[in-house]
Order: sequence, then structure tokens, then C-alpha cells
Amino acid sequence: MREIKIGEKLYKIHYGQNAICSLEDELNEGIAEIYTRFTEQRIHMKDIRALIWAGMLKDNRDITPEALGDLCDAAGVRFSDLLGDCIEELNQSFSRMIPDVDNNDEKSKKK
Repeated sequence: MREIKIGEKLYKIHYGQNAICSLEDELNEGIAEIYTRFTEQRIHMKDIRALIWAGMLKDNRDITPEALGDLCDAAGVRFSDLLGDCIEELNQSFSRMIPDVDNNDEKSKKK
């Protein structure tokens, strides 16, 4: 779990299954499409805001995307300043959620 700094406060970000579902709901797309757009840099401000917001939800259930935007505006923080940490955390979450294909192939050969 990583932390991002907005103003003087640190916020934990985490992309578990609930965060991924919230992100999909907010952007009205599946995670594969969202992930592809981020890796191909075909994103909008609302996409970045939604990614940050979804990662913050575990410890900040009441925050809305708009409240996050207001928080960043008040602190003088750009969404793009937080994007790198969020992408890295999302990548780590994917590697925890998706089993290692090569490792599974070796296990099935041993059976």
C-alpha cells in the first residue's frame, strides 16, 4: 500500500477488488479497457481523478470524486502529480490478484 500527499496530509491508496469495481462503475468501463487507455496515455482528467479516488476509498469511504478534486485544488496539487504512485500501486495490485501463469503451468505439470 502506498501513500500520496495532498496538502499536509498523507492518504493511503490501495486497489483491491472493491476499488477496481468502484473505478469500473465510475468510468463505466471494464478494468481491461481502463488499464489499456492508461498504458496508451489516452486518458482524460476525469480518468485520473477516478483512479486516485478509487485507490483512496478503502480508508476514506465518504470521499467523492468531486471532493477529491476540491481537496487537490485547495492544496494546489495536480492530479497528474499523483498519477505515478497510483499507477505503480495498481500494477502491484494486479500482480497480487492475478496468479503467475508460468508458476501455475509448472504446478499443473507436476500433477
